[in-house]
Amino acid sequence: MFHEMTYRILGCVMLWDIEYEE
Repeated sequence: MFHEMTYRILGCVMLWDIEYEE
C-alpha cells in the first residue's frame, strides 16, 4: 500500500523534473 503511493509520487516528481529542466 505505502509502496504504491511512493511510486506514484516518485513518477510525478520525475516527470516534473524533466519538464522543469526544459
